[in-house]
Amino acid sequence: MNADFPAPMPRTPQPGQKVQWRDLRHAQALGWADALGLGPFEVVQVVDKSHQGLPLGVILQTRLGPREINEVWLH
Repeated sequence: MNADFPAPMPRTPQPGQKVQWRDLRHAQALGWADALGLGPFEVVQVVDKSHQGLPLGVILQTRLGPREINEVWLH
């Protein structure tokens, strides 16, 4: 894992699981909380990005529909 990324979630999220922003203030500062919602969000799918050297992508059901968020922003 790249040292430039925050630590990943302790366990790989599973479809149907509820997750939320790791740092709500950060999500609000970036406008994600306003656009996508405050959470918790249901995990729809998990996307392996290891071949790109990236943490997992987590597809969440948001108020704008399914959106992919990098796992480092969630817990």
